[in-house]
Amino acid sequence: MKKSKIDIGGNLIKLRKEKNLTPKDVYLNAGIKQSNYCDIESNTVMPTIPTLQKIADIFEVPVSKLMEEEKEKSVYNTENMGTLNNGIINGDTANNFLRKRK
Repeated sequence: MKKSKIDIGGNLIKLRKEKNLTPKDVYLNAGIKQSNYCDIESNTVMPTIPTLQKIADIFEVPVSKLMEEEKEKSVYNTENMGTLNNGIINGDTANNFLRKRK
């Protein structure tokens, strides 16, 4: 069974960009330190529930939206994948290349 990863930082970045906000806009409105917010966005610390609630209020979303699991990257995403030539992609076998993309 595959373990899922909660990507709070990625979710924050996505929501912040959708709302055209800077990190400063978020941490000032949430009343938290810049370094704490940056650590949360980079997934180096897990925020407390009260901090998550403050941030969720800024984005006008439920806390659960911030805690959604990281979505798997599609193996069919052709962006920056390289070219396939007789089973070799940029010097790597197709199977090894696709494993690295996950």
